[in-house]
Amino acid sequence: MEVLVKPNDDGSCLIAISGAINEYSSKQFQRALRDVVGINMVEIDLGHVDVMNSIGSMYWSDLLRSLCKTSTVRLINCSINMMGSLGRMPALLQSAKIVSFHVPYSCPQCRRIFSFCMSADQLGENDFPEVNCDKCSTLSEPEIDFDDYAFFREKTK
Repeated sequence: MEVLVKPNDDGSCLIAISGAINEYSSKQFQRALRDVVGINMVEIDLGHVDVMNSIGSMYWSDLLRSLCKTSTVRLINCSINMMGSLGRMPALLQSAKIVSFHVPYSCPQCRRIFSFCMSADQLGENDFPEVNCDKCSTLSEPEIDFDDYAFFREKTK
């Protein structure tokens, strides 16, 4: 796993996490916490998280719990795998808000499966938005049930 902490010009901070959140994540998360002390707004980019195992979920929960005590935390670019983990264990969100996330789509024409990153405000009342395949432009279908992501609506406001 790699954790990159990048201060922004507006005084906020971006934490980009990639790879696997697992039993080896504790030290990187502790370093990230030290780097964001006193920052009021923290965005965490989860677009390159491959997997989170049970021990990693404990370290993730500790990270968010600590961050949410002193900062507004926004989760951006949440990978499909991370959304699956958060969906199975919603308590892992703490008071963080989901801003954007990936949804898997499949194209009926070229049979391509691809990921589409959408902002939380694109999430409809009962369905995902219509998305065209970026290869052949055919209207594509979501690969997951809307209900798998629908409970995130309350964590996006």
